[in-house]
Amino acid sequence: MSLFTSAREKKLWFYALLVWMAILSSLIFAYPLFRLLGNENSQALLFILCMGIIGTTIILHAFRRKLAQNDIVNVLGIVAVFLMLFLRLGLAERTHLIEYSVLTIFIHRALIVRYQDKHKGLYITILALLLSLIIGVFDEFIQVFIPNRVFDMTDFLFNGLAAGIAIGASLLWQWIKKMLF
Repeated sequence: MSLFTSAREKKLWFYALLVWMAILSSLIFAYPLFRLLGNENSQALLFILCMGIIGTTIILHAFRRKLAQNDIVNVLGIVAVFLMLFLRLGLAERTHLIEYSVLTIFIHRALIVRYQDKHKGLYITILALLLSLIIGVFDEFIQVFIPNRVFDMTDFLFNGLAAGIAIGASLLWQWIKKMLF
């Protein structure tokens, strides 16, 4: 039996894995990259750029006609998370909003592909949120073992908030689309 139900699901889980790797790599590589962007104006500009990319990813996720569409947006979302490596130490909680939004959207899309005919949307949404929260707990837990890093419950809450906002925004856009079109 295959681990994935389709090539599309496999691709979406791969995207989620790339985002998770970016999040984990930020635990090690963020400080040296952050020093390259010591200027607060540069950090703010990069943060605004990343938020724009993520907002576009969430909106296009909601307005897609087919799950196979928007691969360029998927790639842009992943690039935005990797760009956040430059900001991780200076704007840590805000970067969680971006990182976990993208991660949750990819998990949600992969679960939609996998279970669309078997389960209702609420089940898929709750499962996506739970998986994102588990990954957030793991992210915080491993920081206990990394020098100059700590387990921070606030970060965990930001991870959950970001996951909830991403899914909520996507569902809201889908609802608006149904009402208008």
